[in-house]
Amino acid sequence: MIETLIISVIVLTISVLFLVGYFFYYSKKTKPVDLDNPEFLKLQNNNEKLIDRINITEKYLEDLKKDKEQLILDRKNVEEFKDQSNAILTEHKNQASIFKNFHEKLVGDAKYQGRFNEKKLRRLLEKNGLSEDDGDFEERKGHTITDPLTGNKKVVNPDFILNIKGPVTDHIIIDCKVSLKSFQEFSNAKDQETREFHLKKHIESVKTHIDQLSTKDYLKIHNLNSFQYVVLFLPFDSCYLSILEKSDDILDICFEKNIMLSGPISIMSLISTITSIKNQEKQISKIDSMIGKGEDIYNKFSILKKSLKTLISSHNTHAKSLTEVVHTSYGSSQGLESKIIKLKDDHGLNTGQISKTEEKDKMITFVEDPEELKKSNFKN
Repeated sequence: MIETLIISVIVLTISVLFLVGYFFYYSKKTKPVDLDNPEFLKLQNNNEKLIDRINITEKYLEDLKKDKEQLILDRKNVEEFKDQSNAILTEHKNQASIFKNFHEKLVGDAKYQGRFNEKKLRRLLEKNGLSEDDGDFEERKGHTITDPLTGNKKVVNPDFILNIKGPVTDHIIIDCKVSLKSFQEFSNAKDQETREFHLKKHIESVKTHIDQLSTKDYLKIHNLNSFQYVVLFLPFDSCYLSILEKSDDILDICFEKNIMLSGPISIMSLISTITSIKNQEKQISKIDSMIGKGEDIYNKFSILKKSLKTLISSHNTHAKSLTEVVHTSYGSSQGLESKIIKLKDDHGLNTGQISKTEEKDKMITFVEDPEELKKSNFKN
């Protein structure tokens, strides 16, 4: 395309040069050109048109050149986009394969369904601040059940036991059940009759889970003060709500067998209640700790005060005796010191000097009991 246009421009240019040369050649061999000659004017007009066409063609060629450069750049971008698209497509296929595998397992593999349901419930518990490490719940821990008639023992493994330590009950047992095959067929059914058929199978499947769960006797676990109902947790609210909507007797069956149905939304209120109770327990525990510390400080102060009062009383008693000793020995003019000095002076004894007694040497300080002082001031 571009090469053809270049050839056209060259041909036009040669044509113009030829006409110009012809004009000068003709003007030399003939008489001077009459500028008003119609043929000359026509030739001049054609020449101007050719020049305009050449200019337009050159501009067009320049635009084509730019377009070609842009096309090359776009092609490079397209190749890069193609690589990115292929990478995204490959990742999409991988994710689709993973999801398909997950979906097939979730619908067709009962064990995988159970593990999925347990993981979902655990995430709900942890998301709401409960922790297995802190003892808020335990997962699949063995517990012993003893038959009261035969004395036979067996070990059961509830999926989850929530530890709440409430005023009425200390534990809530939760078992995770899911049956998605019939529910999937119910969800994908196109006509009403097929939907009702598969929904009925889904309800029957859940009722079977209820019957199986009631035979496990989780409420008889030794030393477990548990809530009187075992919670049967379904992983999707649509599974749970569709049963309540279409089954008239499901709640009566659950009540008879001490089972409580629950989905993610409904169990959130239960978890919220447990969290609130746990927070209250922590606050009560802190208050009890503060009260215990306060009582301990109070008792220690009572013992200390009693010891101080005894010590003050003992000190004052000894101070009183010491005052009498000082008074008898050197604290008064009739004391023993005065008589010894008089004896020395009367008989000229050759002895050492006795240090002079100051007034402060005669004083023995008593300790005042602040409590007794307050009583004395109150009486006065």
